[in-house]
Amino acid sequence: MKKIFIVTFCSLILLSCCKDEESDAKININIPVGSIVGKIDGVETFFNIEAYATLDTIPWTFGRDAVKLSIKGKKTSDNNSENILIWFFVTPVREIDEGTYPDLNKQIYHFLEFNNQWNGNLYNYGSNRYVDEFYSSKSTIVRIDSLVQGVFSGNVGIGAGAPNSIEQPPLYHKITNGQFNVKIKIKKPNG
Repeated sequence: MKKIFIVTFCSLILLSCCKDEESDAKININIPVGSIVGKIDGVETFFNIEAYATLDTIPWTFGRDAVKLSIKGKKTSDNNSENILIWFFVTPVREIDEGTYPDLNKQIYHFLEFNNQWNGNLYNYGSNRYVDEFYSSKSTIVRIDSLVQGVFSGNVGIGAGAPNSIEQPPLYHKITNGQFNVKIKIKKPNG
């Protein structure tokens, strides 16, 4: 009886892993190059102005460097425009490949930031860097070469509100059904 239970349990785990890989393979990116879109609190929002990705090496702790992939776009051409930033970094230096992140097994981290306009000010909302259950985010990269394509979602929070104001900005936003399809610019050192 014990052997049947172990075989059944192992089969379920294997089947579950196969389904996850199949679901990632079936992701269809249906937005044009130079686009980032997501539903912010249920409202479809486009960040297609200056939408691109940057791939560079950055200094990190203990004298090590990290590779950082930043995907960003703005809602309008205004300097104070609402914008979104999806970024990944990995240390020690190596490639960021297709997959679902954060992936702590590969030491590839993932963060989502949304800068939202509220009462004339831009407020920064982010996913928790330590994968808190509420303020967490996830992205899947389905293609990375001269383009990076994928999907994203998450809950982002502001942490603290407006300290010198009676009115309080929203403390969090839910982002769903996000997609990105942007060109990658590779930054050269000191450039």
